[in-house]
Amino acid sequence: MKKRLFRTFLAIVSAFLFTVSAVNTTFALSTADAKEPIDPAKDCSLKLTYAIDSQPVAGLEIRIWQIASVTADYQYGMTGSFSGYPIEINGIKAQSEWNEVRDTVSAYIAADKIAPAATLITDQNGIVGFDSLPVGIYYVGDAENEVAGFASYIISVPNLGDDGKWIYDVDAFPKPGTKPEPQVGEMKIVKLWRDASQTDKRPDSISVDILRNGELYKSVTLTAENDWAYTWETDGEYTWTAVERDVPEGYKVSVQSTDANTIQITNTLTSDPPEPPQTGDSTGIYFWIMLMALSGIVLVVLSGRRRKAYEG
Repeated sequence: MKKRLFRTFLAIVSAFLFTVSAVNTTFALSTADAKEPIDPAKDCSLKLTYAIDSQPVAGLEIRIWQIASVTADYQYGMTGSFSGYPIEINGIKAQSEWNEVRDTVSAYIAADKIAPAATLITDQNGIVGFDSLPVGIYYVGDAENEVAGFASYIISVPNLGDDGKWIYDVDAFPKPGTKPEPQVGEMKIVKLWRDASQTDKRPDSISVDILRNGELYKSVTLTAENDWAYTWETDGEYTWTAVERDVPEGYKVSVQSTDANTIQITNTLTSDPPEPPQTGDSTGIYFWIMLMALSGIVLVVLSGRRRKAYEG
C-alpha cells in the first residue's frame, strides 16, 4: 500500500512539473534542449569568419543590428529601433519563417535608414569580432555584402550548445551563396491576409512603399478593388523590395520574395499570448503540488476502503 501511494505521489508531481516546464518554453527559439535559463544581463561576443573556398575574404564591411531582446524564460521582443515594427519572432519553428523575418527586417532597415549597432571590417583572416553585445537576436550584413556572395542572416546570441548549456561567446562561419538573379520584366507586389477570412478586421486599404536599390521609388495603395496587388516593369538594372506602412492593429507583417519577380506582403492576425510564467516566489507552486499530491493520496485510500468493503 505504501509503495502504491508513493508511486501515485511521484506520478502527480511529475505530471505537474512537466506542465510547468512546457509553459516555460512556449516562446522558445530552439530552446527545447536547454538545461539552464538564459542570463539576460550577461555580455556576449560574436566572432564571424568569412571565407570562400577556404580563402579568407579580407576588407569586407560587416554590419550588425540587434533586432530583439530575450528574457531568461525565452520570451523575445523587438527592441530599440525595431520596437515599433509588428514583426512576429515568437513561436517560430521553421527556417523558412526565420528567412521571412530576415527579409522583413532587411526591407525596413533600407526603407527607414536604420543605423547599425556596430560596423567592422574583416581582417586579413576574414574575421570580425563584436564584443560586449547584449543578449538577443541580431541581423547581420547588408546588400553590399551580397556582392561577395554573402547574404544577410539572423543569428541568436547566445547559442545553445550540444550539452544544453548556453554559449555566450559565439563563433559563426557564414557560408557564401549564389548571387540573386536580375529582376527583369513584370514585378508584382501581392498582399495576403492570414486572418481566417475575418474581412471585418481588415482596413479598406493599405499603403506600401516600393524601394529601388534601397531608395523610395513609389508609394502605392492596395485595396480589395485592385485585388491587393500592384505591378510594374523593370529592366534588370535594379533590386526591388517593399514595406507596408501603418500595419493594421492586431496584425503582424512579413515580407518575402516568393520568386525573382514577386514580393509577397503578409498580414497575420494575432491573438493575445498566454501570461508569462512566474519566475519569482515559488511558494504558490509548491502549495499546489502538495495539494494535488494529497488529493491523489486521498483518492487512493478511499478506493482501497471501498474495495475492502465490497470484499467483506
